[in-house]
Amino acid sequence: MNAKNTEQRPGRRNNTKSSSTRSTIIDSAEALVNEHGSAALTLDALAAVCGVTVQTIYNRVGGRSAILIAVAEKALEENRAYMNESYNQPGTPQQRLLAVTAGYLKFAREKPHAFRLMANPPEDPKALAPITELVRKHNGQLEQVIRDGIAEGVINAGIDPAKAATALWAAANGLLSLQWRTDGETMTDGDLDGVINNGLRMVMTGLFNSQSHTAE
Repeated sequence: MNAKNTEQRPGRRNNTKSSSTRSTIIDSAEALVNEHGSAALTLDALAAVCGVTVQTIYNRVGGRSAILIAVAEKALEENRAYMNESYNQPGTPQQRLLAVTAGYLKFAREKPHAFRLMANPPEDPKALAPITELVRKHNGQLEQVIRDGIAEGVINAGIDPAKAATALWAAANGLLSLQWRTDGETMTDGDLDGVINNGLRMVMTGLFNSQSHTAE
């Protein structure tokens, strides 16, 4: 019995070490992205930071795309913490939607590199599955706020909650992408905030019955 247990221990130690090495690699990749952006993430740079070989990175996590997707997944989990705080705030459906918008903007402003990677992860259908699931959970929360507004009679009953949630999420990402422009059309933080806030308010206008009637 003792000999058998002794034989099993190296395997358990190796599994623990492999898991620890994978976590270290992903955490180090996340730190590189948060500090310098995803362009700074190369396998050689990551190997140097972690003190491992490039082959070890391939063995434990995968290539550069797999690493970036793992970092994007962590960014989405962190974003959910921001968003859950916003969703838990009391108020009318409109106030709650504005709070959610503010939470999303706060994350994008405080974690710009993580947000950009989260919004534009590498194209790898198989590896993107966890990110897709997290996005669905986020949009599901947004959809519920819209359903609550319909139930209270303040949001147009003809609105499809799922499609509206997707539209709001896509609009937010599109507006926030303005900060990544490289064509010289730069804005101050104040101007960008104004464009984003006004743009999202315009998108939300059609949701609410009172605003719809005013527009008519």
